[in-house]
Amino acid sequence: MWAGPAPGYAMKSPLQIQAPAFIVGTGRCGSTLLSNVLNTNANILSLSEFFRLLTDFGANSSQCFGDEIISAAQFSKLLGTPGSKQQIMLKNGVAMEEYLYQSAVNKTLPALQIVPPVLATTLPHLTSEHIALYGELQTYVNAQEAATFAVHYGRMFEWLRLRFGRKFWVERSGGSLRLLPQLYKAFPHARFVHLVRDGRNAAISMSQHHGFRMLMLGMQLRHEFGQDPYAPGATEITRYIPEKWRGLLPQDFSADAFRAFQVPIFQCGQYWSQEIIAGLRAFEQIPSAQVLTLRYEDFLNAPEQTIARLAFFLDKDIVTVDWIRKAAIKVRSPRSTWTNLDAKERAEIAQACQPGFRALDELYR
Repeated sequence: MWAGPAPGYAMKSPLQIQAPAFIVGTGRCGSTLLSNVLNTNANILSLSEFFRLLTDFGANSSQCFGDEIISAAQFSKLLGTPGSKQQIMLKNGVAMEEYLYQSAVNKTLPALQIVPPVLATTLPHLTSEHIALYGELQTYVNAQEAATFAVHYGRMFEWLRLRFGRKFWVERSGGSLRLLPQLYKAFPHARFVHLVRDGRNAAISMSQHHGFRMLMLGMQLRHEFGQDPYAPGATEITRYIPEKWRGLLPQDFSADAFRAFQVPIFQCGQYWSQEIIAGLRAFEQIPSAQVLTLRYEDFLNAPEQTIARLAFFLDKDIVTVDWIRKAAIKVRSPRSTWTNLDAKERAEIAQACQPGFRALDELYR
């Protein structure tokens, strides 16, 4: 068992600035666990799902990053306007389990016609008073001068850090490995934790998760119709719609049809491999001292030691024996594993994930 930091270390002021960090991965790699673990430490501002929801699962990423100057009003609108995929999912009751603002479930929350992306998960993850916090955040954001996207994000995260009296912030979004080039360009001094999970298990989880099912639906619709009808600027598909796609387009979306939509696990495995290969290529541009790679399986097998490794990378002064032990309680075994698949599916998923495994082996062997 990990015994804790060396005697004599001193905790610094909770308001002392430390370089921020991002936790990135393919999605369904256990990163939500890391947000929950870090949120138990009073020194860390844990920003959960901010960029995932802001970019509408990556579909709007080009509208959320760039070198151009945007006004405070434009940035405020960006924070407050959900993408079409999120909006239709929320409206039809097929929100992701990561959504913490769900007025349809919790009747004590006011029902909103449109749930701002930052209010869906990020702010409720920080406080139960997230509606009031959103109002404060809007006031702050709208009072700022025009700036680049990166400056707006940095100012907002810093305001939240000071608002909660934390040392530094850590942003974690599911599937954010695809955003790594944009994140590094916007925050070149940040640290990056790359969380890797066995692609076979990640693929199973993707096939069962509403957010990734929506992402895969968009990819299949693009292959079938030449465009993702949920993407920004897409036009309504008016030509003949085959029966298999009825209830899955924006104009006739049905929660029942979406729940019945089958996502082949091997396709999720192929997606995992593609994301791993592209992500590792992006990591080549980042100094190795700013990167830590962790395996999700290590959190399951040795939670205290692995949490300590993560914490020491972020800031050794935040580590205490009590916190490590309490944080380790957050670790839970996954609900499914590739070993439960039948022989045919095991072979298909192994083949689909092989390119990703090979890329990881070549880099870390």
